[in-house]
Amino acid sequence: MNNITPQQAESFASRHWRLQVSAKQLAGFEDQNFHLLTKSGEAFLLKCSAKSNHGFQSVLDQVYGHIGMPTKTKEENGQRWTLLPWTPGIPWADFRPRTPELYQDLGIKAARHYQTIATFSDDALHRHEFRWDLAQALWIKPLTGLLADDIKTIVDLFIERFEELMPMYDQFPKTTIHNDLNDYNILVKDGEVSGFIDYGDMCHSQRINELAILLTYGMMDQASPLDSGVHIVKGFSKIQELSREEILCLHTLIGMRLAVSLVTSAKNLQDQPENVYLQISRQPALKLIRRLAEKGEKWTNYRFLDAAGHQLFEENDLKNLLSYMKTAMVVPVQEGDYYTLDLTVGSTELGHEHYYNDAKEHQRRINHLLAIHQKTFAIGSYDEIRPLYSSDDFTEYGNEGQRWRTVHIGLDFFNEAGCEVYAFAHGRVHASKNNEGDKNYGNTVILEHKGFYTLYGHLSSATLENMQIGQEVTAGQLIGWLGEPHENGNWAPHLHFQIILDMLDYEDDFPGVCFMEEREVWKQISPDPRPFLGLEIKDNHSWTRAKIQQQRREKLGRSYSLSYDEPLHIVRAHGVYLYDSSGRKYLDCVNNVPHVGHQNIRVVEAASEQAQLLNTNTRYLHRNIVELADKLTRTLPNHLSVCHFVNSGSEANELAIRMARIATGRNGVVAMEHGYHGNTSLCVDISSYKFEGKGGQGQKDFVQIVPMPDPVRGSDGTKGFKLDEQMELPAAFIHESILSCGGQVVMPDGFYGSLYEDFRTKGMVMIADEVQTGLGRVGSHMWAFEAEGLRPDVVTIGKPFGNGHPLAAVVCTEEIADRFHNGMEYFNTFGGNPVSCAIGLEVLDIIEDSELQNHGWVLGQWITTELKEIAKQYPSIVDVRGRGLFLGWEFADPVTKSPLAHKASYFVNEMKRYGVLLSTDGPYHNVIKFKPPMVFTQSHAEYMLAMMKEVMPYI
Repeated sequence: MNNITPQQAESFASRHWRLQVSAKQLAGFEDQNFHLLTKSGEAFLLKCSAKSNHGFQSVLDQVYGHIGMPTKTKEENGQRWTLLPWTPGIPWADFRPRTPELYQDLGIKAARHYQTIATFSDDALHRHEFRWDLAQALWIKPLTGLLADDIKTIVDLFIERFEELMPMYDQFPKTTIHNDLNDYNILVKDGEVSGFIDYGDMCHSQRINELAILLTYGMMDQASPLDSGVHIVKGFSKIQELSREEILCLHTLIGMRLAVSLVTSAKNLQDQPENVYLQISRQPALKLIRRLAEKGEKWTNYRFLDAAGHQLFEENDLKNLLSYMKTAMVVPVQEGDYYTLDLTVGSTELGHEHYYNDAKEHQRRINHLLAIHQKTFAIGSYDEIRPLYSSDDFTEYGNEGQRWRTVHIGLDFFNEAGCEVYAFAHGRVHASKNNEGDKNYGNTVILEHKGFYTLYGHLSSATLENMQIGQEVTAGQLIGWLGEPHENGNWAPHLHFQIILDMLDYEDDFPGVCFMEEREVWKQISPDPRPFLGLEIKDNHSWTRAKIQQQRREKLGRSYSLSYDEPLHIVRAHGVYLYDSSGRKYLDCVNNVPHVGHQNIRVVEAASEQAQLLNTNTRYLHRNIVELADKLTRTLPNHLSVCHFVNSGSEANELAIRMARIATGRNGVVAMEHGYHGNTSLCVDISSYKFEGKGGQGQKDFVQIVPMPDPVRGSDGTKGFKLDEQMELPAAFIHESILSCGGQVVMPDGFYGSLYEDFRTKGMVMIADEVQTGLGRVGSHMWAFEAEGLRPDVVTIGKPFGNGHPLAAVVCTEEIADRFHNGMEYFNTFGGNPVSCAIGLEVLDIIEDSELQNHGWVLGQWITTELKEIAKQYPSIVDVRGRGLFLGWEFADPVTKSPLAHKASYFVNEMKRYGVLLSTDGPYHNVIKFKPPMVFTQSHAEYMLAMMKEVMPYI
């Protein structure tokens, strides 16, 4: 068939259907396709097919009518032209983000579409010698030599398995199927599947082929293809029921579709090397077939069975195991002589990560609990979500970023090393091996029984000396002993016991912890041991997110807010990570309050040690408060030498204003536009960000506001600003050294300096609010005002000073302190208490010991450079700004500079889906703020930037 140009397509549409259109050529395998668009916006699909296809095209015309898609056809010069209504949407191949919800929607829509076309019948759809019919896929068998050796090996195995399944496969229900739901024939609009196109490969074949082909293309280009496939199967099965036998063929059928595609590509590469379209799926197909072979048939089909609502094992498979109900014993635990541990993510029994990662400390804590409850054994529950598994062996990258295995699918028995371990049932030794590595099983025995296996992990080295592969054992026979930490994977001594119904492709090891996404499948493969051991153990289920949200609505004030479209249920934190109730770790890029890292062990222990001795007010002598004042003032310029301790940044700013008013005898305050200084009444009154926002009461008559410079739109805040001469001279000028809620705005050179110079001539007090920017965060200096070359009279410091503990401070000059000392006592019940001061001292020590200020400067410069490189690729990021680890990047139209708040919000929520926490700020809520704990490292930054590169293409 001659190539048709877009101009010829336009002419044909005008001559035959009186359509004045512009035509754009689309990809096509055999037909030539064009998108037609009229001036009024009406769209059509025009297909031009060769004469040899005309008979089948007439059948397709009937199909289009059957599915409610009217067509017009014309023949000219041996070519058949078909005009169809345009199906709106973006091809699946080009659409992002592909969320779990979208994958399930794809399955649902594809099943409904299948049910519609399945009722159409025509003899022409019984297509013989049709290479795209999976039932006829064995045509590729003599051609696998065209493939690279490693791929040929995989393809040959799929062919062999397909031939084995053929007797069963031939009996499957056959109907009309679309047969080519590939990633360019699926359309998406507004985040939902909007339709399917290109019926040229329709045929009469096994109905399961429709799902297999859909899965083939739906699983391509995914970090975790099976997770995507599971959502598709789940959606499809909601509409169209499929038999267990059909599901069990999916792994092989997907492999065969990929094999057909790869052989066809290899053949086309020989015949038509210039045709790029014919190679469009080759690389994704190569990647997927390797992943499919790696995962294996059993595991793939188990996940699909579960997604389709089938049980993995039939009753007969469980018959022998069920005979041991309530009769087995694996350790010498007596009825009732055990305490059930809470090892869940939010467990207070588990304690700090530092403690449970230390085997001896963890054992000490468990022994303490056993002594309190007067029990011999401690038991760790089955199906428990835990934070214990933090080594690289327990993590991988899924479709939504990094994830960790957190669900425990065995049962733990904690006791002293040397405690005896018994065989669950009669059987033989299947494996006896030391699985080395931190937090691995250590010495492990796996027994094979009739119809199932049992695993015994964390044993002593002596155990392996007595357990030989093939050795017969009887129920209750002594098979080993609990090991010490040095031989059991570095754990507190305990037995990990697990029942296994299928070893899959494992030999001498087996997962004892699984990913949340795979939880229900693993629970069927490794069922709960408790009923067989006669144990009644209470599960440690935490509050659900829904229940907490409901209680918040009922019990808390309506003014509280939650971050993100789908709020997080956070129950633990450590370093730069927040853990939700499912054990997922989120990289915290926005919480500046845990300045030296969430739950820093040095801070935790400093607080604990002092809390055990004394916590009282400042009317008694105590060394902590004077040590803290001395250490803090040594980080500041010499003129800032007097400290007052409070509990929060809001209190600090309120006290600073009070000091200024007493020192000057005046009342007024000058503040920055979009500034934020706290949530007390006075702080709200001087915070433009609050009083000009929703619910604000507007500017009070004692407040004057300096306009904020706009680095994107070029306005200079100082131009035209003068103190109102009709008002009394103000007492103070208060400012954030870098405007945070204003959008991480660094002032132009000399901006604050000129204001200081002017205001000082009028006797005003200069207050630098360092609540968010102090303590080394900006990197170049310990305090952000130093980077501006300023000499404030008062500095306020907030909760980062206490790493989240309620500790804050006001540091001022001797002159201000003397004027404040006017006879009225300053007393703050908790401000400056010994516990808070112990924490503050430790925070300052950590900043110094870890050189966090310099770290913030070096890392901040590197991140800024990388962000600017990303901004070059995506013009909607119009500015990257900030200092050290206090950065922001702004979304706006690159031409008009109009704020793009919706893009910023979408970006934040998508980054959260990938496990990275950021938030928006600025007067237009279009600035991304980045202010992580100061222990944030380059590897953390690299992960954040990598996920940003995943998200930005579809922002």
